Amino acid sequence: MTYRSAIINADTLARATDACCVLDSSLQFLYCNCAWDDFARANGGTRAAMGEALLHKRLLTYIPDILKSFYAHQFNILRQRGTVWYHRYECPSPREFAVYELQALLMHDQNEILICHSQIVRRPHTRPAVEPRGSTRNGGRPVSMCCHCRRTFRDDGSGAWDWIPAYVQNPPANYIACLCQPCTDYYQHGGDLVLNS
Repeated sequence: MTYRSAIINADTLARATDACCVLDSSLQFLYCNCAWDDFARANGGTRAAMGEALLHKRLLTYIPDILKSFYAHQFNILRQRGTVWYHRYECPSPREFAVYELQALLMHDQNEILICHSQIVRRPHTRPAVEPRGSTRNGGRPVSMCCHCRRTFRDDGSGAWDWIPAYVQNPPANYIACLCQPCTDYYQHGGDLVLNS
């Protein structure tokens, strides 16, 4: 995989420990570094998550529908202003709470975008774990899961959102990617509020 910009040295990017990729002007993947594949493997990613499989596919294809307009808007601003965009997002595992910072840099010489994902928080969860309720198989009720914090909506009229590690490990086949209210507020304010832990 190659990119054309001379702003970032290819050897430097290949050796970086942060998961990095380069996108073209239409947000198609041109390059993913070794750390990208390492991160995918460490988090149970399939071959489809590896850099070679992503080549010439659009980033927005892999963003949940509810967040597509946010990311498209932010990349448009990045192209217009030509500055760096920083965005923090949650990436929890069943056992650990994690926050990453996305850093996106417009490489002006070829109008390509370099994106690096840096881990800034990793610690055990403080959210109380809840076991799954009811059946999600064979036409059971759809499960609404926040695509940012990964909590699941409790469909009992309480309006509560539960931390269900089993769903984070293996999302139900009928789950719906949505945003809980705190995460909705976070994205409506441009992703610059305090993340909920």
